[in-house]
Formats: sequence, structure tokens, C-alpha cells
Amino acid sequence: MSFKEQYFIEKEKLSTMNKKEKFEYIWEYYKLWFIGFVIIVALLYGIIDAQIQNSKDDFIYVTMINSQLVSNNETTLIDDFSIYAGIDVSKESANLDVSIQMDPELSDEYSMNCSAKLFAQFAAQTIDMTVMDKDMIDFFMDKDAFSKLDEVLPSDFYNAHKDNFITGTDSEGNEYICAMDVSDSVILQDANAYTEPPYISIISNTKNLDNCILFLEYLYSKN
Repeated sequence: MSFKEQYFIEKEKLSTMNKKEKFEYIWEYYKLWFIGFVIIVALLYGIIDAQIQNSKDDFIYVTMINSQLVSNNETTLIDDFSIYAGIDVSKESANLDVSIQMDPELSDEYSMNCSAKLFAQFAAQTIDMTVMDKDMIDFFMDKDAFSKLDEVLPSDFYNAHKDNFITGTDSEGNEYICAMDVSDSVILQDANAYTEPPYISIISNTKNLDNCILFLEYLYSKN
């Protein structure tokens, strides 16, 4: 049977049906085509969106480890920061990764995979800052992953929050200011980001130090 003949047969069938019957008939016989079309459109959208995102300059990439924001599915934090910083989101990307959940003892496969992912991102210079609990600070502080905050932060900000900084030990046994307790940040409190006190660190090889400082200032902009 030719396509033309099939077309007229289908048209004749549909002409005798009401709207409900037409919908049920079309769905029954053509649903796989519809589903396939939707899948193709979704894949194309994902590819195009990824290409657009990859073409943007990285403004900042913040990773929040063991955060409550995973379960709450929060995205407003980075959106609010983008507004605060005046980021042109059509040209620059501000990223907040809340997917990392780790046991510092690496007692399960997921924690091991997260650890491998983080070290790879450190090496590739794709992470600028981390927010994590104290156990995770202890895990990373001697891996030379963190900047010395007393050397990279503006003196006025450092002095204003000097009681919030904690000392760690690097790979050679030298003490340094590795992290800042940000549990008194009103913004993080309002977001219910952590149940334990969160600590923020700046990655030692960040390419966006000024933007990291801006993010820290943003976290205290409502205090």
C-alpha cells in the first residue's frame, strides 16, 4: 500500500471519530513516534545548552560538600550571587555544585568516587572555592589544595573576621590559615545549607581569586 493510500484510509477513520476517540487512536498507534520525537528534542536541547555553557567564561565555581542543599534542591544561592556580582549570565557562568556527599574515611565507593572527582577538578583548575564541614577540612588541608587565606584576602575583610579563621597543616608540616568558619553568615543560615558549621576555603590554584573574594563578601552582605 502506498503512502497516499494509507493517508486516505487514516483520514477516513479519523473523520468518523469524536475528539476523545481521535486522541486515543493517535496515541495508541503513534505514541512511539511522539516519544522518540520528544527524546530527540531533549537530546538536541542538552547538546546545544552544553555548547552554550562551555562557550561562556567561568566567573566562579563553588563546590559545597556534604551540604543540605542537595535534598532541598536549592539553586537560589548562586542566582542571588550572580545578581549581587552583576554577572552577565549570557557571557559568564557562575556555578554551584552541591552534588558531593563524602565520608572523610572513604568508607564507601561513592565517597571514593567523589574524592577522585575533586582531586581531578583541583588539578584541572575547574574549582575556585569549597564549602565543607570540619571533618572534610581536616581531610583536604594537608593536600596543598587550599590557599593561605591571610595572604590572599583583603586585610580589612580578614581583620573584620579574624576570629573565624582556622589553622591547618600543609604537606610539609607547616601551619597556615586554611579555612574560614562561615556559620555566622546570614545568607547561609537562611538557606539552611548546613547542619554542622560550614567552612569556606579558596583553592590554591584558582584563576578567579577576585571573584572568590567577592563571593565571600556576598555571604556577609546581609550581616
